[in-house]
Amino acid sequence: MKTANVDQGYSLRRLIRHSIRELHGMGCDRAFVADVAEMFIEKYKNTYPNVGLQHADILAELRTEEASFSQT
Repeated sequence: MKTANVDQGYSLRRLIRHSIRELHGMGCDRAFVADVAEMFIEKYKNTYPNVGLQHADILAELRTEEASFSQT
């Protein structure tokens, strides 16, 4: 899931960052996006096999994006 400044990558990064900003605004001070994604991956990995196969990559990208956004 390499996000970019174009097309779906840009939209996805904006969605992730909006989620981070909203939860921090509600007082959540810890990294949470990968934890939430992990719950969804577990629930839907049989329905969407590629999600299960790319589980580690998805979580790594989300953690990287959250860490990057937290420094801005």
